[in-house]
Amino acid sequence: MLLVPTKELVFEELWGNPSTSYRVLTENEELFWRIAKDFFEENGIEYVDALPALRQQLTSGIQPYQVSRDGHPNEEGHRAIARLVATRIEASQ
Repeated sequence: MLLVPTKELVFEELWGNPSTSYRVLTENEELFWRIAKDFFEENGIEYVDALPALRQQLTSGIQPYQVSRDGHPNEEGHRAIARLVATRIEASQ
């Protein structure tokens, strides 16, 4: 299972003083991911969380998303996710 976070969650740590609606959005997403991960772990379902890779890419100065309202990863974001998945597959062989 591949967990791909929203653009808002990836950018969350960069916001100094987010609006209440932004905070609620990211808090709800974090709760959802915690519930999902607990379920996966309880049922022996392997998963890969793309959040750390996308945040690392962002903090290194590489934009993983379109600079627009589009919440889908751009080419660089997809590349970071692909590297993460490839590394996990190689490690499990």
